Amino acid sequence: MLLIEKTGGQILNSNQSAENMLGYSKRSLRKKSLWELGILKDEGQFRQTSLELEERGVVDLVDKAIPTRGGGNFSADVYLMDRAAVIQCNIRDISERMQAEENVRDLARFPTENPNPVMRVARSGDLLFANEAALVMLADWKLELGKLVPKVLKDPIENVLKNSTAKTV
Repeated sequence: MLLIEKTGGQILNSNQSAENMLGYSKRSLRKKSLWELGILKDEGQFRQTSLELEERGVVDLVDKAIPTRGGGNFSADVYLMDRAAVIQCNIRDISERMQAEENVRDLARFPTENPNPVMRVARSGDLLFANEAALVMLADWKLELGKLVPKVLKDPIENVLKNSTAKTV
């Protein structure tokens, strides 16, 4: 958390977490402004944000890349809150969440990028998904998405689900 002077944008105080995330000492931070830290673009953006704070009370800067003193950066959600005498700036490091979301996106692309036929079948036997490589097979089986798969697939799928095993068909 940072406490910011309302009219000039200078940092008045900081907590240990902000100092650790940003890589500055408390003393060094007190000489900075939000735009010097890279949280805001420039003094003009600070003035605009201050007006927004007066009107709304809170300004959210979501998924913002925040530079550190060491030259790196981290993803953060930044919440600016209008307080009686100061602006409270809360910075939440979301780097781990962003990495997890990227991993999920990578995994989600696997079925469509796989050169082998990949299909997802519901417990009921209905075909839910087929990648490009599986579409040729679907045409041969005269099968469409949302329809029951043929017995040659349905029986092994039911067996896998019943026994919690893996099987390639």
